[in-house]
Amino acid sequence: MDGTVDPRTTSVVADDSAGPTAVTLHASGEFARDNCDLLATAFSAALAAGRRAITLDLRDVTFIDASTIRTLWIGRAAARDAGGAMLIVNAAGQVAWVLDLTATQHDHPAPDGGSPAPQPRTV
Repeated sequence: MDGTVDPRTTSVVADDSAGPTAVTLHASGEFARDNCDLLATAFSAALAAGRRAITLDLRDVTFIDASTIRTLWIGRAAARDAGGAMLIVNAAGQVAWVLDLTATQHDHPAPDGGSPAPQPRTV
């Protein structure tokens, strides 16, 4: 992986059906320095629209790098500064490993593969 990804295979789609102050951002593909701005733009747009409860669903994300981690930390701080929060869910495999390695708070799937079991940690 050289940090270059195909932008046609990477996306962030917002689902605001949970209510006027919540949004779920469904990310898919590989995120690296060349395209992690897609996440930053989605976070900014959600906050500008008054969404304070942001859930980032990484179920379909297959790769993240250090620049993506930085983007997640900045997005989480922006949500907190706006009086909200960002929850990262459904990370698996290499993505979950990188989140753990960098002490980036996220849910952890249940051992039986069922619903995620939140694991609170301070960063």
